[in-house]
Amino acid sequence: MKIWTQFLFSFKYLGLLAMSKILQTNPKSVQIHKDLIMQGLDDKDESIRLRSLDLLYGMVSKKNLMEIIKKLMVHMSKAEGTHPGKKKRV
Repeated sequence: MKIWTQFLFSFKYLGLLAMSKILQTNPKSVQIHKDLIMQGLDDKDESIRLRSLDLLYGMVSKKNLMEIIKKLMVHMSKAEGTHPGKKKRV
């Protein structure tokens, strides 16, 4: 099962990496995958989340600004208080 998980991680990461390269020359072809990229923000792997965030930053336009901000706000509210260095209040 661990091999399968590693394969899925590699596949996701390479797909996001390829999209970041394509974004530089053909942003419209990446825009159609916006929902899939936004799902990457919820991935349990940090490198997938960071790559997705980087892609979203490069995809922001007047048309999708509010949608991306709403998704980031939801993501922030879920992540609040989950930082490993943050001390929990007793």
